[in-house]
Amino acid sequence: MTWTVKLGLAALAAGAVGLAACATAAYTPPPGARLGDQPVDAALAAAGKRLFEKHGCYACHAFGRTLGGPDLVGVAEGRTREWLRKWFADTDAMIDSDPIGQALFERWKKQRMPNFRLSERDADALIHYLASESARVTSRSE
Repeated sequence: MTWTVKLGLAALAAGAVGLAACATAAYTPPPGARLGDQPVDAALAAAGKRLFEKHGCYACHAFGRTLGGPDLVGVAEGRTREWLRKWFADTDAMIDSDPIGQALFERWKKQRMPNFRLSERDADALIHYLASESARVTSRSE
């Protein structure tokens, strides 16, 4: 085996270890992150981050910028938890029956968000993550 191949394999292994470390690193909400009148729950926010990544939400959504879907900064503050839970539990029903859901559907060129049918616990985790990342972005801009 040549040195070039050995170095390439070593770099590949080091990269894999680095990726694994990133994937298992604990998620920490920024100091002072709040959801309404309560602090963001770090464990729920970490679970929400995993859901955000698992479902590929980052393909359409970001915090502090617009991609194919709405910028998520302030979403947890701008909607009630109950509304967000319903949205994450059955996006299709919300688009069909809720005025806000219908307006979002129209505004975003009739692109439906995938219906992930999240449980209430998973929806709460995602809501804590949204509040946490919103706080992270807004604290940078102050």
